[in-house]
Amino acid sequence: MPTTAPTPVPTLLVFDSGIGGLSIADEIRRALPTCRLVYVADNVIFTYGTQEESVLVNRLLQLLPTLEQYARPDLIVIACNTASTVVLEPLRAQTTTPIIGVVPAIKPAAQLTQNRTIGLLATPGTVKRQYVQRLVDEFAHGCTVIKTGSSELVHQAENKLRGLPVDEALIAREVAPLLNQATTPDVVILGCTHFPFLREEISRALPPGTR
Repeated sequence: MPTTAPTPVPTLLVFDSGIGGLSIADEIRRALPTCRLVYVADNVIFTYGTQEESVLVNRLLQLLPTLEQYARPDLIVIACNTASTVVLEPLRAQTTTPIIGVVPAIKPAAQLTQNRTIGLLATPGTVKRQYVQRLVDEFAHGCTVIKTGSSELVHQAENKLRGLPVDEALIAREVAPLLNQATTPDVVILGCTHFPFLREEISRALPPGTR
């Protein structure tokens, strides 16, 4: 009897500055447990979320060919909200490998909110991008979106994943601008891949019932 050729195992390349993108890699692993997953933590310009747009674009355009040569990926995932809001199109023009980005979940948040007030907790780079404002204009019409940028939370997440202490008082201070509003958001978007690692600590700094 003829033998059946084994199904090729796809290779996915996931990269971010630091280890925040591991939150995305974990979700990919759960959804595609048999794939070959290559994770790259780019610390040369850590963190991506504090970089000027031109610096970030130039860095990733230079980095991508090296990563592709090393990993030979079938798919590339930019596991960073800030990078995805500025560099997806230039990177896609540079390669034939499919590229997927990660951007703040404005659309699902607009569908979830009951009081039409949404909080976006992200890095300083992400909250100021026009790409994010376009998402708000397109998917959150009629909602108030309160944007707060924090690079301190990135460092707290890195500490936690390295087994170092987490400063919950600092986390509460970083979250506080979302709460000092006429209407408190009932949905908060974690718009940085580092922030899900602080989900419990951030939740404790928010009013009960915040989603």
